[in-house]
Amino acid sequence: GEVILGAGGGGGNWCTPSMSIVEQDLPKSGVANAITAIEGADGNVIAFAGTGDNASGDAFAKVSIVGDTPSISTSIPATFDAGGSLKTNAVFGENDYAYLATDKNDKEVVIISLTQYSNPPTNSKYLEVGSINLPGNVNGESIFVVNNKAYVLSSNSRFYIYNLSADRTSATLQNGTGFTISGAGKKVLVAGDYAYVATGATSSQFQIINIENSSSPSIVGQITLGSSQTGVDVYVNTNIEEPSVAYFATSYSAGIPNVFKINISNESSPVVEGSGYSTDGMNPKGLTVVTG
Repeated sequence: GEVILGAGGGGGNWCTPSMSIVEQDLPKSGVANAITAIEGADGNVIAFAGTGDNASGDAFAKVSIVGDTPSISTSIPATFDAGGSLKTNAVFGENDYAYLATDKNDKEVVIISLTQYSNPPTNSKYLEVGSINLPGNVNGESIFVVNNKAYVLSSNSRFYIYNLSADRTSATLQNGTGFTISGAGKKVLVAGDYAYVATGATSSQFQIINIENSSSPSIVGQITLGSSQTGVDVYVNTNIEEPSVAYFATSYSAGIPNVFKINISNESSPVVEGSGYSTDGMNPKGLTVVTG
């Protein structure tokens, strides 16, 4: 047999892989711990990055990514600086707004306008336009926004749904004191009428929540993965109404699979496909799937 590789546009070398094609340094000395990306209105990619493992950086940076491999350029048009008053645990972005899940007790979610600035045109900083104070003394751990609703996970094993005003200056809690999930929130993704949740529990780490009635969500499916390993992250394709596959990572334990492909075509009965994969000594921090 023979395999011939066609010419491609990539800049990498399989024999000597590099960490990245293009690197972008975030301002100050913060530790990056949250990232997501979208295709912007102009067709270029926008990455949203947060720093939260220390108080030495800007809480949020928008990274503009222009071009294609191998000619990619990046820039940071502006950042959001909370003055060390909060640490970012997770970030979600839209064209006009960014949402930070934080450790600040009266602002577990901070909403930033990406079209309003302080001190332009030099030393530009994005402006905070709204916030969410979750019930109790908790941390915001993950957030997803779609159709003017914010879905938030907290450190005290609760799942919240908020209605957002069009200008994002106000948010109204829809489901009372929140909905109990299996453990501290790690990741929430929403597609159609379902929220797909990863928790830090050691059983039922992956849960599927019916959110059709936002005032009364309900768990319709869940599955225990690995053996007493905590959930870390989940990926589903949120661009389709009912994704059929989820990918899930748990913490590492020697000799035990901790990355799984899950058939979720029947939301009430998720099933692991295959035997899973062990990261062989590497403890995952996050998981995603890219095109192809």
